[in-house]
Amino acid sequence: MVEEGAKIPASVWQSLHLSKKHYSNNVTLLLELYERCRESKKSEAFIPCSLAMYRVWLLDLWDKYHLYLKTSTFLGGIMALVGTVYFVWHCIARWRHNNVQLYQL
Repeated sequence: MVEEGAKIPASVWQSLHLSKKHYSNNVTLLLELYERCRESKKSEAFIPCSLAMYRVWLLDLWDKYHLYLKTSTFLGGIMALVGTVYFVWHCIARWRHNNVQLYQL
């Protein structure tokens, strides 16, 4: 509900024992709530709460450093793609070369 922008009464936050610093900012509030969810006794909640927490953290990081992060992510992705394609192409060429030599014998 917090992610959707719903207003939660202060009494709810007090019952959760959250300080003012947590619910003054949506990101810190969401991270605190998802962290508590991860640490709950219900083991089936760990993965969904972790994914939601990392999503909030990455979106906050993306918003704060949008130009540098987007540029470096794009360039890193291109470099990884080119490196992977080159590596696969090189392995296939080496495999074909070895097969040709094998058939020539």
